[in-house]
Amino acid sequence: QINMKKVITPDPQMDEYIQCHICLEPAEDAVETECCHNVFCEKCIKIYGLKKHECPMCRQSDVKWNESSFIRQIVADKEVPCPYGCKKTIKKSEVKEHKNDCEGVEFVCNTEGCKFKAGREEFIKHVLSLHETSILERMCKTSISKKAYKGTFDSPLAKMRLLIGVMNSQNNLARPGSTGKFYCSKKLDKMKCKCCNGNCGPTNGCNCSMCMQLDITIRSLPKGYLVNTGGRSAKYSPEAKVFYCNAVFETSEKCTEQTPCVDCARLISVKERYEHLLQHGFQYCFNSSHQH
Repeated sequence: QINMKKVITPDPQMDEYIQCHICLEPAEDAVETECCHNVFCEKCIKIYGLKKHECPMCRQSDVKWNESSFIRQIVADKEVPCPYGCKKTIKKSEVKEHKNDCEGVEFVCNTEGCKFKAGREEFIKHVLSLHETSILERMCKTSISKKAYKGTFDSPLAKMRLLIGVMNSQNNLARPGSTGKFYCSKKLDKMKCKCCNGNCGPTNGCNCSMCMQLDITIRSLPKGYLVNTGGRSAKYSPEAKVFYCNAVFETSEKCTEQTPCVDCARLISVKERYEHLLQHGFQYCFNSSHQH
């Protein structure tokens, strides 16, 4: 049996095989021609084909091509230097996501009369401390789903803080991910996580206890509740020793004590990390966060 994971592992010697014959870079959205089976970026071959109406290698007219899933996977897994200046090496497929937390990205304040420049975290601290009022109206026009936060958007200032990000109890900048949970991108605390990559987010998965503290606080959850990876409030049942969120899914299945959903089942495996939060609830989280 072929070990595909081993096959698609990037190898510097394979660079010539994944190179587009037009731009001479690793092929973006790689395709392979039917006539001579050479590899090209889909965009490159389309532009060339429209101009020349022939294959750039064997010159066959009416050139046709097919998607090359194999080459695309190799290119996606290829490690490249960060293009934004943080000097880290990342997979090509993760470049766009990496930009969200890259320390090398520089932001320039466009508030009138201010020319402040800094990395993401320092820039956001600058905006929150000096320009809250001036950017409030602009930020509050941005659309964010209200499902996860219920009444927390009644205050325009609260909405702006969520859009920009807030500091957790360890003074790390945390922002809402794809499900509304908070993530700071730092290493997960207290215990190793078997279901995630060991980091808090940055957009999904498990979060650290400090960011879970934010989740609980912003939803005003009582004792015995956490927020699962789906962004739903989940209650812990000491008797059944499970979490359940009562969500009803498209299949008409409901998350209950007897049949917890995948997101609630994941909470059980990492319950140890959040034990202190589970036993106290919102009031403890609120007081704790204001002591820092």
